Amino acid sequence: MAGMSSQQYQAEGIVLHAIPFKEHDKILSLFTPTTGLLKLFFKSSRRFSFIQNALTTPLTVGEYLYAQGRKDLHHFRDGTILHQNLALRNNLETLQTAEKLAHAIYQSQWPGKASPQLYLLFRTFLEKLPESPHPDTLYAAFLLKILKHEGMLQLSPSQEETYRYGGECFPANATPVGAHLFTQEEERECIFLTHSRSFQDLSSYPLAEGSKTKIETLFDQALAG
Repeated sequence: MAGMSSQQYQAEGIVLHAIPFKEHDKILSLFTPTTGLLKLFFKSSRRFSFIQNALTTPLTVGEYLYAQGRKDLHHFRDGTILHQNLALRNNLETLQTAEKLAHAIYQSQWPGKASPQLYLLFRTFLEKLPESPHPDTLYAAFLLKILKHEGMLQLSPSQEETYRYGGECFPANATPVGAHLFTQEEERECIFLTHSRSFQDLSSYPLAEGSKTKIETLFDQALAG
């Protein structure tokens, strides 16, 4: 975030969601590389009518000029569209997966926490999703990469089957309630999804529904704990 004046600031951000307020106004939740989650009060006006829909549409990438507000809610002043990610809307499954990525960011991040690498990862995943025949695989990989980024993921070095609760591994004789058994194959999948930097390899990998469900569960458990 760079200071534009004593009261105004500018940040690049991706719209996670927009909540209608009164008749035409909105409260935006953005994810930014330098300030983490950022909430802006967007007051509708004719001057912005030609771009306001895009600037407040979830998954849009933009530059947002805002004035400091009270607590965590700031005031939108101006904006520039950088990328609308329109290709995400060509397929319902792709769009729904992109929305789940945004929700995962909203769950795991908070105001004031700079995460430039995670921001770049999120932006890149949104751009690559429309090219993937297996968007669920990218979603599962994204969840694991968030946990790794936050230091919340323990991977089994032996790649043997293990019980997992959240991001931690447990022996069979000391599993907490709610733990899931990850088979040797599923454990290898977790390692592949977590460490792979090739979108081509991830996109071409058909992840089983059971594996995706387990990864979603451990993600939720890790954040709840």
